[in-house]
Amino acid sequence: MAMILLHASFMAGCASQLVAAATSTKIAEGGVLVEVEDGSNGVVGADHPPSIGNKDKDVTLPKILNSDGDTAKGKTSITTLTGFGNAVGPGLVPDSDELVKDTDTGAGTDRAMSTSSVLTSTSASVPRKAASKAEVGVEVGGLDRLRRLRIIPSMHPFRPSQSHDLERNLQSSTGPVVTYFVPLREDELMDTFDAINAANADPPVNSIVALAVPEAGIYIYYDHWEDGIDPDVTSPAQDSTEIWGDGNCDNGFPGKILDPPLDCNGDVFSGGESIVLENQVPIPRDASQVLYDGGDRIQASFPIAVTRGAYPQSPGSFLAGAVEVLSTDNWGTSFTAPIGENTANDGSAFDYTSIYVMAAEANTEIFLNGASQGTINAGENTVIRVDEGEVITSDRPVQADIVAGDVGSSYELRWYSLIPTDDWGTEYYTPVGDSSGNGGNGPTRVFLYNPGGSSITVSYTFLSSSGTIEVPAGGSRRSVAIPDGSGAKFSSTSEFFALTLTDVANEGDFNSGQIYDWGHPLIPEDQLTNQALIGWGYGCTGGPNGCTTSRSVVWVTPVAAATIFIDFDGDGTADTTVLAAALQSIKIVDETDVYLGAENDEDMSGALIYAEAADGSPVNIAVAWGQDPERSGSGDGQALDLGTTVPPLPVLTADKSSELSSDNDGDGVISPGDELEYTITILNSGRVNLPALTYSIVDFFSPVFDDTTYVPDSTTYTDNAGGVVGGSENVIGVPDDNSGTAFPLDEDGILNSAAIDKGERQLYKFKVRIKTVPELTAGVDTIVNEGVLRILGVDKDDFRTADPLFFPSQQPSSAPSSEPSAIPSSGPSSMPSSEPSQ
Repeated sequence: MAMILLHASFMAGCASQLVAAATSTKIAEGGVLVEVEDGSNGVVGADHPPSIGNKDKDVTLPKILNSDGDTAKGKTSITTLTGFGNAVGPGLVPDSDELVKDTDTGAGTDRAMSTSSVLTSTSASVPRKAASKAEVGVEVGGLDRLRRLRIIPSMHPFRPSQSHDLERNLQSSTGPVVTYFVPLREDELMDTFDAINAANADPPVNSIVALAVPEAGIYIYYDHWEDGIDPDVTSPAQDSTEIWGDGNCDNGFPGKILDPPLDCNGDVFSGGESIVLENQVPIPRDASQVLYDGGDRIQASFPIAVTRGAYPQSPGSFLAGAVEVLSTDNWGTSFTAPIGENTANDGSAFDYTSIYVMAAEANTEIFLNGASQGTINAGENTVIRVDEGEVITSDRPVQADIVAGDVGSSYELRWYSLIPTDDWGTEYYTPVGDSSGNGGNGPTRVFLYNPGGSSITVSYTFLSSSGTIEVPAGGSRRSVAIPDGSGAKFSSTSEFFALTLTDVANEGDFNSGQIYDWGHPLIPEDQLTNQALIGWGYGCTGGPNGCTTSRSVVWVTPVAAATIFIDFDGDGTADTTVLAAALQSIKIVDETDVYLGAENDEDMSGALIYAEAADGSPVNIAVAWGQDPERSGSGDGQALDLGTTVPPLPVLTADKSSELSSDNDGDGVISPGDELEYTITILNSGRVNLPALTYSIVDFFSPVFDDTTYVPDSTTYTDNAGGVVGGSENVIGVPDDNSGTAFPLDEDGILNSAAIDKGERQLYKFKVRIKTVPELTAGVDTIVNEGVLRILGVDKDDFRTADPLFFPSQQPSSAPSSEPSAIPSSGPSSMPSSEPSQ
């Protein structure tokens, strides 16, 4: 595997390969061709899923803007559907002529829509698809230095047909569009390590923050918690805030604060870099020492991948964990514990079960089963020990991660990211199948939790067998061991949650496996894509060339028969292929005696894996990385006792920001009577161009207009030159509505009227006037605005702003202060952990 090892210098590699763009009449990964009532045509639904299940609903499309900014007359609704791949619903059958070759290249790799495969439907039903809320895991390096920066050129297995200058697009807008907070602060983690291994768990904590940079021209803003979260990272007020990728070494670069610091070497991302930051965090934590650790905020001008890992100095990686970090767009306000300290027949795997909750806004109140647990600020977390089925809620969005283990054992510990309860699904996949393990001691089973009030039947399908499991209301059950060489699908007619446990040998219950102990949350079907980029993929603790046999592997299973393409060095060219049946589990290692074309460095980091059917159409895959019991054993110091899901990549992302546009009282802060301007940024973070009418934006009238008034005729839409390379952006005035509210983005919202190229952004702006003090809702202290990005009428990405109000000194003393919403305390939250209810 091509790599650069870094000890005292920061190095950037070759420029990323620019991906060609599709024409505006084609769509690259499914969708439907719609004909609207005014006679215009457009492609909608760029991320149409491969199966529908039971989540269909009729969709009425929002209003459409013509190129001149006028709203198309009449209510727009679907009148015709075009099938694509196996993405069909009840009553719709795939046409035999769905897929066409790229007529521009003749390569057959542009997954275009065939206009001959139109299915007429008087009452069109399309899938209700949950948001693709996934990030990519990243690799881990050495101590107290940036161990390496890998060059992973930009790639995509499907080559669209029109040239495209991605770097120009990215560099044209460098403000942050995506935000992450590094979860699991080290102070609380050390308490967890002590609970599992009180005799031998010793600080400091080896803290790992890893990032993957997929494209050239990206800016990353690394905001350390120690001196406060910056209100505006583009113009930092805090000394520790770093800006990476802007070519200015003075304001930061990866590894700047390490001792000794790394070389800046130009501070420009070429695309494909993987940054691994690892340092030792002393316990107790001294906030005067700035480190890369839990509580830090990371923002970027393009979606990146962030992974969190940690383990104590003693006993080292035997007591380790890692988890994928979700962006704030994917946080929520309600989380249900699918496992807990009262979980029946769990052996001892869940003796200790805590949910780590982290906030992004100041004064976020946390509740356990409706009882307040206090408040936390941005970058702080609280740790709540839970029983199965207990519910954690908050008054503002938070992220949640489960840490579970065997109290008093030496090493048994598992980490899981937890998605909001509203995002739980009815169908999940896992690629990890192993019924024999090392002498039968390391099999993998799936734990199923049913949050509903009635029992459900969960069907499971393996490579060569199937069955059903009855899960009681508000209860849990475990599956049989997944057979060797098999992935698994679990489905039901009602929503549930599923996670794996590896190293659970006994049929009667879960044994206290602590040699190969790891697990991962299963991947909901509606989040899968046909490709995955492996971030953290070490074969052993030593990283690349750190051993002669990998202990950890990449597990892949396709949802249908497919060819699995393996690109070990991520250069865009597959090094080898493997034929796989539906739900066959393929274990991939970077070893030449196993795979021809491998680099033989025992490291899958940066590898690209994708799948295609025999006709070249994409096939979705589930991917994970973790310890393989068949390749490791007891006392193996080269084995990483952990694993993660490798999530899919997002296609479109949405972000919202606000700024003071009219300071009517001249006090320089947001206060009653002032005007705010909101900017909604839509970014095409996928690998292909998307045509007009692909997505819609809905900005909810409440709560923002409960305490503000819309400024008439203030809404504008900025396209990306209509997809014309080298063209100038068009700022189009969006007319106010003539019925209902004047605000044009509420109700059904508005469709994009221009194509959005890969790496391009489209902006929606509008203004509001904050009401005066007598007009404000009693007790209001923050102006909150929320909205959603929709594709084919289905919610894909939520966005939110929260602006604290500053009240003049003559107002009552009970009025809120002007403290920004993202200021954490100088140290970890002092809120005590909550014991499980009895």
